[in-house]
Amino acid sequence: MDDLLRFLASDEFLKCGNSILDNGRPTCESGNLRAQKAWIEACTGVAALLAQTARDSEADGRFVSLALLLPQLLKQRPGTRGGGDPSSWSQSQATIKLCQSFKRGNLPSIMRKAAREGEKLLAKRRLRRPPAPPVVPPPPPPAPGPNPVPLWSAQGIDSALWSDMDQRVSRAEAAARASNLSRARKILTSAGLAAHDAVEELHAKHPVHALPTVAHHDPNLWSPPLPPEHPDATNALTPLALAKALRKSPRGGAADQLGWRAHEDIGPLFSDSESDLAKTFCDRIAFCFFSGHFPPDTLDVPTLWGGNLIALSKAPKPGVRPILIGQAWRRLVARAVTPGLRAPCEEYFTGAHPRVFQFAAGVKDGASHAVNLTRTLLDVAKVTACDPLNPTAAAVSDITNGFNEIARQPILDSIAGIASIAYDGNRILPGEALPYSCTPLAGIAPFVAGAYLNRATARYSAPNDVHFIDVTAGVQQGDVFGSTLFCAGLHPLLCRLMDRHPEVICVAYADNVTFIGKLSLAWAALDEFNKLAREDLKLRINTSESLIHVPSWRALAEPPALYNEVSACFPNTPLDCRETLQGFKFLGAPLGIDSFITSSLDAAVANITSELPFFGALTDGLLHYRLLRFCVAPRMDYLLRTTNPILATDAAR
Repeated sequence: MDDLLRFLASDEFLKCGNSILDNGRPTCESGNLRAQKAWIEACTGVAALLAQTARDSEADGRFVSLALLLPQLLKQRPGTRGGGDPSSWSQSQATIKLCQSFKRGNLPSIMRKAAREGEKLLAKRRLRRPPAPPVVPPPPPPAPGPNPVPLWSAQGIDSALWSDMDQRVSRAEAAARASNLSRARKILTSAGLAAHDAVEELHAKHPVHALPTVAHHDPNLWSPPLPPEHPDATNALTPLALAKALRKSPRGGAADQLGWRAHEDIGPLFSDSESDLAKTFCDRIAFCFFSGHFPPDTLDVPTLWGGNLIALSKAPKPGVRPILIGQAWRRLVARAVTPGLRAPCEEYFTGAHPRVFQFAAGVKDGASHAVNLTRTLLDVAKVTACDPLNPTAAAVSDITNGFNEIARQPILDSIAGIASIAYDGNRILPGEALPYSCTPLAGIAPFVAGAYLNRATARYSAPNDVHFIDVTAGVQQGDVFGSTLFCAGLHPLLCRLMDRHPEVICVAYADNVTFIGKLSLAWAALDEFNKLAREDLKLRINTSESLIHVPSWRALAEPPALYNEVSACFPNTPLDCRETLQGFKFLGAPLGIDSFITSSLDAAVANITSELPFFGALTDGLLHYRLLRFCVAPRMDYLLRTTNPILATDAAR
């Protein structure tokens, strides 16, 4: 024990720990009952030491670091001669062996080996040549016989995906057997990760912003809550809440940067939510994320608030879509406290202002509600008396990379209810009360402060190297609270804007914002929104994708002269009307004349049909059936829920 404490107190421990954290070696995905028992025993031993340590002491930080590193230390994935994935049995044996060595007090040697192996793996990756373009084999011949229905057909499959289809099928079937059908579908049909080093694109999508300040706010708002052992503590985070969140965690998910998987690694620790093991990990590990505060001498804190940054390919379109997947403990904490926020968030985002409706936060099936409300407002305008000189219109704004670029200061100011910068063209000055503040999120203010008041470090694993990107702007798209926090920063601006535009209605779903009212009034509201979004929220508006739609012009071949007259009044906000005369798509649902809607539904059916060959590649008939039933068939549900049943009948058939 004395040797262990001396090693934990040494500089070598933190050096090895941060090296392991940066390298992020793959960990074992699962294990048999013996491996799980050994894992629980090792975690129980660390929890017992942690429970005896004073909170916020130097030793506390070292034990918290040790607990966070346990998967990287005890679930190191064994190597194979062929370089493929090790079997489940070999992974279980490796876990048992490491847990037994850890129990014998061999932590220093385990950590040193893990650090060395991680550095070797990174060195090999840097020496690896870039992958050559895939060689696409010809499609197999069709099956003989009349009306053949081959299980595997290459028709409709992107040739770039053909070469690695065997690997995709294997990974998809493993995910499907773990009841993660949604992930299995994505593995089969999506372009996946970018095959090139996308670090420059990721840097461009994560601009550097000045860190926010809370100098004008109530300091108690952002302070860590009382620890669970305090008699006056009233925390929403409990072992039972974590256990409930774990039951909903999918199986077979990817490990985080620390090697943790919610279902496989954290789940066994909370099988009995009343045990000392569950209580200790809740109070000393999960509480660090919930409170936004880690004890001194913990692992690199910006990395703990960061995570693995992945670059999803947008193929066939150019570019990548960045997704930052935070640590599993952080995501678990967010899921545990989310149920208590849904009702107050729904009330705030749909009721704070009588003419502003934000459906992306706390609203079940919010996208359908947003589409149906927009459709209803436009249909009412179509059948009621319309002023030909100023008809009802829908002005739609398009925001580029909004989640990654929104300024954090408006988000924190919205939660605190106090302005730290000037808003609305100096109508609101620093230190003044901020109207329409997002008070429902005050309960998670310490969590938000820990995640977004300081920088976070994102680890991007490129094909031939590992890069680290400082994230100082926006919300993390892998954050459970990401969409809600984005809406919290945007919503007060929309509400104050509608106060100045009393005849306009705003319908929004996250960064999809639509203004409905008289043509000139809706255009004016959008023009001011674009200006304030740039100045106050630091958002970029894609004017080429923004649009205007007038229901009373749907029968026209060309927009009338009125369009040019109104457009001339807003030179900074050009809106296309020619492409949207007959209809437009809002959140993927078609709105417009009948022929536009039916053609859009036909295109959606064709898109779904084009993916069927991917599912035909599966070797397990039962999995093929389940994916078709639960992942393919429901894809039309959303369009059918947001479309006139008469028009949707043919597409449904």
